[in-house]
Amino acid sequence: GRTTVVAQLLERRKQAEITRAEATVVVVVPESAAIEPFAGSFETERAGGPVPLVLMRAAEEPLRVRAILLKGSGESRPLAVEGLDGCTCSWASSDASVTFVPLGVGALAVDLWARGSGRTDMGDAEVELKAEINCPAGHKSSKALRFTASRRLPVLEPLHLASPALSTTGFGKSSCGVPLLGVP
Repeated sequence: GRTTVVAQLLERRKQAEITRAEATVVVVVPESAAIEPFAGSFETERAGGPVPLVLMRAAEEPLRVRAILLKGSGESRPLAVEGLDGCTCSWASSDASVTFVPLGVGALAVDLWARGSGRTDMGDAEVELKAEINCPAGHKSSKALRFTASRRLPVLEPLHLASPALSTTGFGKSSCGVPLLGVP
């Protein structure tokens, strides 16, 4: 629902209004949840559109994501979850090498780390993340809210480059004495 709250400061004797403040309060009940990049942690937009969300094994920096609540009305729009008292979020992954480091109370945002010792077959190039958001009942007559979100992310292995040993006698020298490498 929506309501407008009005506060007045009145002079005691004459009951004359000294000042007045108004605020519109909108109460929205979420309908679903999603997992998205955590804004401000890395670039999420580029000239051609959104940057793809990818989890890199053995990366130096974590991938930062958050669980959000959505209110649908044609097009879903995110709701602020930071102000929801008592809401908690639990995280799970389809890959045991993925760990979650909570960011703040309730763990609605996490840093994701994928150890380098993950699965090695190429069939496991994706990981499924799941977030379960639980919000307690706010009033005796209301019920607790529970939402589940999931998202599949591609997982990339670090690229290891190797080069053959260079020899000044193997394939020849350039005119300035730099070894040349012959490529068949």
